[in-house]
Amino acid sequence: MPTAWSLLTLEDSDRQFVGNEGYADQLGSRYVFDTTVPNHGLVTRGDLAVLRDRRVVLGLGWIDAVEDLVTDKNRRRCPHCRSTSIKQRKLMEPRFKCANSTCLETFEKPDEELIRVRQFAADYSRTFAPVDGIVTVTDLAPAYLKRANQHAIRELDLTDVRKMLGGSTMRGDAYWTSDGRVRPSVQGGFTERLSKHRIGQQQFREQLLQKFGSVCAFTGPQHPAALDAAHLYRYCDTPEHDTNAGLLLRRDLHSLFDRWLIAVDPTSWAIRVSPDLSGFPDLAKLEGATLQMSYALRPQPNHLAVHYDMARTGW
Repeated sequence: MPTAWSLLTLEDSDRQFVGNEGYADQLGSRYVFDTTVPNHGLVTRGDLAVLRDRRVVLGLGWIDAVEDLVTDKNRRRCPHCRSTSIKQRKLMEPRFKCANSTCLETFEKPDEELIRVRQFAADYSRTFAPVDGIVTVTDLAPAYLKRANQHAIRELDLTDVRKMLGGSTMRGDAYWTSDGRVRPSVQGGFTERLSKHRIGQQQFREQLLQKFGSVCAFTGPQHPAALDAAHLYRYCDTPEHDTNAGLLLRRDLHSLFDRWLIAVDPTSWAIRVSPDLSGFPDLAKLEGATLQMSYALRPQPNHLAVHYDMARTGW
């Protein structure tokens, strides 16, 4: 019988404690942990990974493999009580404070030690499904089997998880059966690639869902699973998330928008469609339509203008 696990994954900016250097998680593909983490030896192939941050559930996937290697880890300790519960203080001196309630000392630099650990990487990439809409960690609370709030890895009741998230996978009942977890016959495997991951993209999407609801800016109400968070500027040039310069778009339209095949005229707020799409009736009919949102929620026109000019140059 598989087990469901709640797995806490944090970006560096969201970490409260700095007793270690964090883990090389990749949301949507793998979860990394080691022998210093409670319940580390219980997570196994065939279990369900439920990924969350401190606020919301991010997604879920069945674990196909758990890699295991021996490595060295740098760990920081309070120089007064030796606790690893250390917080870094922003704009304050000394820079660090011990979070151990019996200590609470401040200090400029923690002690460091190099320890040998077994490190694990749980691969759930094949079946990962983002959670549609907003499911908070409070919503998930009734499914926990133990009250170990401080643990990054916590066991969940699989039946309760299915009731809460079953409609969020868009894969139907097969997603929850053993047949749904069998590898396809197509040749698979992995290759190592260097890649960049956008920090905060999931939170940016959550903010846009809260702002606009489950609504595509071009076509109106859609199931959340069909919606992407689109930036109206080149994120690679300005790697920041601005909800006043973002839209929710159906995933196929997001792809066309990023390729400058669909744009928005910032003077009339009308959708413009490239002549290259004229042979596709469902796309061509968007020509001249207005954005599906109130005036107050419309994005900053200067970002639309830059995108519109780039699009029109290629038409």
